[in-house]
Amino acid sequence: MTSFDTLRAAKSLQDAGFETQQAEAVVGMVTYALTEGLATKDDVRELHSGLGALENKVAALDNKIDNSIAALDSKIDNGLAALDNKIGALDSKIEVLDSKFGVLDRKIEVLDSKFGVLDRKIGVLDSKFETLDAKIDAGLKNVTQKLVMYLGGIVVGAITLLEVLNRIFPVVPVP
Repeated sequence: MTSFDTLRAAKSLQDAGFETQQAEAVVGMVTYALTEGLATKDDVRELHSGLGALENKVAALDNKIDNSIAALDSKIDNGLAALDNKIGALDSKIEVLDSKFGVLDRKIEVLDSKFGVLDRKIGVLDSKFETLDAKIDAGLKNVTQKLVMYLGGIVVGAITLLEVLNRIFPVVPVP
């Protein structure tokens, strides 16, 4: 924060025609505005650091999601490959065991059951991803709202300070 010479400011106001009490009141208001009402460079740095940390967390979450999706894709691919192998073996058994339809029918029922379980598990995973997506959206919206409020406060404080300084030290146009 820039230093503010209160004694010099009060003296300048008195030289301009302010009474001592008026000059002290104006200097007190300016001092308060400079020390209590505005964000400091450290506040801005802290906010910037917090934004960096938030960006890192979002990037880490993106990586986790990408890794989870990649792992799920791999599991599905492995499961499909294993299932393809089982189906190939089943086809050759069907040719060999053509006379044993009863056994074949029971094996098909087991496979249908496994597909039903797989469908339910995929439905559960879809639901979990939708919930996670909603939570991420809500969290990002909340962070965005807070950032807008903080930045709005900084802008309002800066405008207020400029108005106070302009009232105390009006800008005189150069002829």
